Amino acid sequence: MPVEWTTSTAPECWACLFVNGDDSGMEQSDVDAAEAWAQSLAPWRVVSVGESVGFMRWHDASAFCPFAADCVEYILHKDSEEKENRP
Repeated sequence: MPVEWTTSTAPECWACLFVNGDDSGMEQSDVDAAEAWAQSLAPWRVVSVGESVGFMRWHDASAFCPFAADCVEYILHKDSEEKENRP
């Protein structure tokens, strides 16, 4: 089965949280926004960080972070049905 992947733009300051699970230095409101965005992506999940796309006002996470920010492309992997149905 081929791996399904796509990208999504969101604030760069969230990268450490997604890649390393490290939210030190982040305000709790930013952690909450990043986690809410990640949950909204289901069944897609962040697996890596791609290229910087620059300072953006309208990024893919605007509903969770309504401010302009330096953004990156997050690489998303889609969980297969086979994995989702495992106990």
